[in-house]
Amino acid sequence: MLFAERVCDELLFGFRFRARPKDPVLDVAGAIEFFGFTGLEDASPWELSQGGRQRLALAALLVGAPGVLVLDEPTTGQDADHLRLFLSLLDRIREHTGLTVVMVTHDMRAVASRAARVVLLGNGQVQLDGPPSRIFAQTAELARWGILAPPLVRLQSALLGEPDEMLLSVEELVDAVLPYRPIPVQAR
Repeated sequence: MLFAERVCDELLFGFRFRARPKDPVLDVAGAIEFFGFTGLEDASPWELSQGGRQRLALAALLVGAPGVLVLDEPTTGQDADHLRLFLSLLDRIREHTGLTVVMVTHDMRAVASRAARVVLLGNGQVQLDGPPSRIFAQTAELARWGILAPPLVRLQSALLGEPDEMLLSVEELVDAVLPYRPIPVQAR
């Protein structure tokens, strides 16, 4: 996906082959700063780490004004630490640009932790559509389509049964499973 010999030229690539917007989401200087390439403008993309090359490819897509960012299996092959960093970067991009991010993925952990809406496609049609907390509560329907819910959802099902909505963070699950116990304060 990388074409140029220098980081800055890679970021300019989109402007050469797309219409130049009046109000770009990110310009080249903004992308260099936002994605952490300050001081690397003249470096070869191939001198960057794999994560750096992925960030550069993403930055090159965002220079300009895409209306929607569509990512196909962006978490494939990433360990847990890189996955968290990548998903945090997507959060920052969404907050900074206001873009809609559509992620096509089989990584249900990423879906459960970040998605505002889940659309399950099967046989060329929408089978399920809604917030992750409701979609993951439909474990039998998910299983029918070969989808294994994230481990946290499976644990919740084992502990609490299958409610209409699932809790998708460890903190929410702990609060639901453990009774409220105020911490006693000792007088001095």
